[in-house]
Amino acid sequence: MGINRSGLYYKSKTNNTKQAIKNHITKVFEHIPIYGEKKVHQQLLEDGYKVSLNTVARYR
Repeated sequence: MGINRSGLYYKSKTNNTKQAIKNHITKVFEHIPIYGEKKVHQQLLEDGYKVSLNTVARYR
């Protein structure tokens, strides 16, 4: 048929984690609006999310 089996069964998992990170960033900004990217990044690390500072800046 010409289709790789790995592509046939592939399911993307990044959308759920990206959405969860976006939601958590929004919650932190709503809870403490004076926080900048660095403090929100630190809060995410404390809450168990492994994200970079650039990711926080992009989603803000």
